[in-house]
Parts: sequence; C-alpha cells; structure tokens
Amino acid sequence: MDFVKVNVSNEKAQPEVQQSQPAKKRKKGFLDKLVKPLDYLLKALIYATIFAFPLVFTVQTYDILALPKQTFLGIAVLSCLAIWLIKILISRDFKMRRTPLDLPILIFGAIYLITSLVSISPIKSILGSYGRIDGSFLTVLFFIILYYLVVNNFRSKKEITGMILAVIISTLLVAILSFMQIFGIYILPSEVTKIKTFNPIGTLNALAVFIMAVIPITTALALRKKNESRLSFAGISLLFFILLIIINVRSAWLGLFAASIVLVVMPLLEKKTDKKWLILPAMIGLLSLALVFVTSPTTSNLPKETVLDYQNSIEQVKQAIKERPVFGSGPETYAYDFSKFRSAEMNNQENWSLRFDRAYSGILTSGATLGILGTVAYLLLIVISVITGIFNFRKATDEDTKYITLGATAVVTAVGVMSFFYFANFALMMVMWLSLALIGTARKSQEAAADDVEDINLNKASLEAKVFSTVFFVLLFCGSIYGIYYSGKVFAADITYRKALEKTDKVENLKEAEQLLTKAIKQNGNQEAYRLSLSRVLLVEANLENQKKEGEKDVKKIQDYLSQAIEQGKQAVNTNPNSVSNWEGMIIVYRNAALYATGAVDWIEKSYLEALKLEPTNPVLVNGLGQVYLTKNEVDKAAEYFNRALSLKSDYADPHYNLGLVYADKKEYDKSISEFETYLRFVPDSTEAKTQIETVKKLQANPNATTTSDDGLKGQPPATTGTSTSSQSSTTNN
Repeated sequence: MDFVKVNVSNEKAQPEVQQSQPAKKRKKGFLDKLVKPLDYLLKALIYATIFAFPLVFTVQTYDILALPKQTFLGIAVLSCLAIWLIKILISRDFKMRRTPLDLPILIFGAIYLITSLVSISPIKSILGSYGRIDGSFLTVLFFIILYYLVVNNFRSKKEITGMILAVIISTLLVAILSFMQIFGIYILPSEVTKIKTFNPIGTLNALAVFIMAVIPITTALALRKKNESRLSFAGISLLFFILLIIINVRSAWLGLFAASIVLVVMPLLEKKTDKKWLILPAMIGLLSLALVFVTSPTTSNLPKETVLDYQNSIEQVKQAIKERPVFGSGPETYAYDFSKFRSAEMNNQENWSLRFDRAYSGILTSGATLGILGTVAYLLLIVISVITGIFNFRKATDEDTKYITLGATAVVTAVGVMSFFYFANFALMMVMWLSLALIGTARKSQEAAADDVEDINLNKASLEAKVFSTVFFVLLFCGSIYGIYYSGKVFAADITYRKALEKTDKVENLKEAEQLLTKAIKQNGNQEAYRLSLSRVLLVEANLENQKKEGEKDVKKIQDYLSQAIEQGKQAVNTNPNSVSNWEGMIIVYRNAALYATGAVDWIEKSYLEALKLEPTNPVLVNGLGQVYLTKNEVDKAAEYFNRALSLKSDYADPHYNLGLVYADKKEYDKSISEFETYLRFVPDSTEAKTQIETVKKLQANPNATTTSDDGLKGQPPATTGTSTSSQSSTTNN
C-alpha cells in the first residue's frame, strides 16, 4: 500500500538546517488537553459498541431485536462521530487514512442511496420496514461510518487485537446463552425469552450464519505460531462449530466451507506456516461440506424457519428485474415484489397465506430490490475485498497482522458465499464491516502505521479552507446530534406502542390504548403499523358504543370514532401506498363502517381494487371484491369474482358460501344448496351455512317467502373480521 502525507499550508518549506533547531512549543490550553481524553473516550465507545451489539435486545419494545439493535448502533456510531469531530475541531488537525476499499465502499453506498431515493417507497427504503430494518439505507450508512471510525482511529496492533477480542467474547456469550436456551435452561427473566429458539441474534438460521462468520476469525488466530493462546482460540472455534451442528443450517455450512478453503490454501502458500495446525481449518471445512448433505438428529426438536422457496424466488426476481432493471424496487421493498409477482400456484402450498418480505437469499433479494446495479456493486465490494485481503496477507511481515488479515478475508468470503443461500442480519453485518476495516487497514509492516494517513493541518490552511472545513464539521456534528435525537424518538415510540397493545386486552383500557397509540404516532409518524392499530382500536370503540341501548347510545361519538379510524387508515396508506397490508387495513375500516353508514361500500370497492393491483393472485382479496358486488346486487359480477377466487385456490371455503347466496338470489336453489353443502365440508360447524340451507329450502318450497339481510357486506367473511389471511413471514432473521 502507498502511504501519502499531505500538509495543506501556505508557508514555504524551511531549509533542512532549520528543522534541527528546537521548535518553540505552543502552550497547551484547556481545549488542547481534551484531545487525548476524547481519543480514549472514542475508542472505549467503539469497543463497547462492538462488544454489546450482538447482545442487544429489549422486551420493552414491540420489535424486541431489530429496532433495539439499529437504535443502539445509530446512537453509538453517531456519538462516536460527534466525539471524533469535536477532537478534529479542537486539534485543528484532520487525519484521514486512505484504504484500497474506499472506492468500492463509496460506490456501493452511493448506489444504495440512489436506489433508496428512487424506490417505490423511499421512506421504507431509507428508514426500513417495521421489524425489517437491517437492509435500510440508514443501517448501511451507520456501518459505513463505523468502518471509517475504525479505520481512522485504530492503528496499533494492540488496539486492533482488542477490537477482535470484543467480537469473540461477545459471540462466546451469545453462543453460551443459545446453548442454554436450546436445552431449556432459561436464565432471562422475561416470559418472551422462555422458548428454545430465542437468542439475541434472531432466528436459529440467523444465529447460525452469525456464528459461521466468527469461526474464521478464531481459527485464523489459532494458526499463529508465536502465540500462547492458540489453543484457546482453537477451543472456541470447536465450541462454535458444535453449536452449528446442533442448529444445522445448510447456508452456514456452505459459507464456512468457503472460508475454510481460504484458511487452508493461503497459509499453504507461505513458507513459514506451521502446517500441522492447518488440520483445524481443514477438518472444519471437510465436516462443513459433509454436513451440507446430512441432516443432524439434534435439529429434530427445533422449529424450522419458513422462507420463500428457491423456484418462486427466481420467478419473482426475474419479473421484478424486468420491471425495474437498473435500481430495483428499493431496499426493504421485497414485500411489494412478492405480492405483485407471486404465482397463483402458491395458493396450493401449505404456507399460501404468508406474505414474504425477502426472497430465498440475500443475492436474489438484492436483484429485486437493488436492481442489477446495486447487486453488482455489492458483489464487486466482496470480490475486491477478498483480493485485497489476499494481497495484504502475502505482503504482511508481522505475524499478527498477517493472520488477522487472513481471518478477515475468510469472513468476507464466507458472507459472500452465504448470501447466495440465505440473507444477512444485523450482527452478521457488524462482523463483515469490521472485517472490511481490518482488510482495508492491513499494512506491510507495523512501522508503516504512522504514515498511513493524509494529514490536513487546519492551522496552516488558507482562510477559505479554514472556514469551509469548520462549517462542514459543525454541520456534520449537528447532523450527528439530530440523528441521535431521532433514533431515541423512534425507540421511545415503539416502547409506547407496546404499552398500547398491552392495554387492548381489556375493554376498560381501550381509551388508554387509544391515547398511547396517538402518542406513539406523534413520536414516529412514519410508522403505518401504529396508525392501523389506532384505527382498529377506534373501530372497536365504535362497535362498543353501538352495542349500548338506544337511550344510552351516542350516535355522534360513533361517527367521530369512524371518521378518526378512516383518517388514520388513509394516513397509513399515504405513508406507503404500495403496501397491500395498508390497503387491507383500509378495507377492514370500511367494512366495519358499512355497518353504520351508507356509501361505505363504494370505498370498500376502491380499496379492494387498489389492493388487487398490488397482489392480483390473492384469492382472499378477489373473494372480498365479489362480496362488494353481491352487496350492490350485481350478482353476475359477484359470481364472476367468486369463481375467480376458486380458480386461484380450489379448496378455499368462503367463495362456496358466497356462491350459495348468488344462486339463491337467482332462484337457482339446487345449486345454492350444493354450494352451501360444499362449504360445510370445509367448515362443518358453521351454523350460518346450515341456517342458509334451511332458508333456501323454505324459499324452494314457498317462492313468495321473504328473507332478512344483515347490515354491511353480504357473505363470508363477515364485516367484523379481517379480510386478509396474508401476513409477513412469522419467522424473521433479525
């Protein structure tokens, strides 16, 4: 690596003889004395961030894993950035270290920003979807900032080793806790955590790929000849490997096998390698390859994560790339791609009612959401990092630097391979970005550390440069402070949201739940889940008011509840109009409003049509639109949609019930009875269907008999239930 030192100054260079004269030292003021303590504080905070990050979770928020991790990362990284900026402003000396990965990282970050800005939902791409924020631009930005904080503030071997030990010790604690959870030893106090699959990383698959990413680091450190702790690192590697055997995730084995190739081949090319110790990575690699094809008996009692299958993912990604080839639909918007391009054949699968927000793997998800440009930028970052790591390993003369670089290169290789078979999570991304930093800062020799910078001395810069740099650093500092404030607000909003949902269990607490949800929306108005929840609470309050006796019923209060519920639903849709879930929320609101108000059916129709534009193969939505036309007495059109729902899913019960109503209205009584009887085969305890059969038989015997009709939409499902059976996957990796 070439090292450049630039001194921006208007002064002419002094003769060499004058340099030997003792310089007159400027007396240090109070602010100057703060530089060293700020440096210690900055490094201590980075150490703490790296150590604590994998362990962070809280049961105080509704999202107990992803949001706490992002909030912690954001506040910690922005605090470190603020401290660094203060140190620069006080010392008037800005040292920026250049690395071989600067260009690919900045290109990747720039493309990620562009894809977020041109996304079908920019807010979601920048801030993240609820419960799924590890792929947002904000998260990527935090990791890029962390990369440069590490690169520019960790220079000595001791500092870098301390950072690596923080990762290993934290992972060791995660592994021990996960062992205990899997075997039913629950030490955490909250009831939420008292299940076998709980761990601070996410799902068991997420835990497996995180552990996979740390094994190359501990294994590489065990290969050092002149180190007394190599047995300890080898033991930690084997402990992590045993945990992987218990969980047994194919994508983790594939990534670890790729890492093992790097850990074996690269040292073999070195003359001074202790080759007998290469049996450790070789054994790990061979066992990993074998376990790709073997089912471990230890996993039989552990639940499997539900992910979108490969074939459906391929077809959906192809369609998504065809629609938006360059920049994709935007980060964290795969739910949109899934809904729009899901095939009708999926309705015949066991998990037909799930709405997935990720494809089969990270690369496939990137193809749809980041487009060709974003996916290529990611792959280039991986490839360039691995090549740089190999080059730095060959050139390094210090053993510790050499094997730290080896471990980091193996980590990036493992993550790159794994991304073709699974997707990343917060903790895994932390290990990967730290590995990139280790590769980027690897040096030929320890003595070169002091020269690995561009030094801009602001004291000697021109007046214009001083003003510009000062304004820039102050604005960046203010942005960091606002980012910390905003992260805290978002976190507080989710705490409020959880409290609100806990209050919805009892009718007498609904008013308090309404107030808490209103507060959560004020704290974070970009979260449509909060608005939809408030809308449903207001609907329940309207229903309760309507159930009162005539003398006690307050019609105005009912109307107020309904209008507020509709307004909150509209606000949710406006936040993200390309979300099927938001339109389903509006459908629920309007279906309930139809119980009390005329004219709501037209709004229900509009909401169903908008939802079907986004998810045309959803039989639930098709059936619901048929109910709208049945209610409007457009029976032929209703029958068309009910039959279409059955063509999408032949074993779907509700359209049979609704066709029974259609045929009864058309006085085709035998067909009507047949449809109701078919419905009973799916729902044998349905009193409604049995009652309808009796009614149709009476009409058949006496055509002049009359029947009564319920308020709201006709047919199944009734207005007081939801219309959607689709939801995001119940198992996530965050």
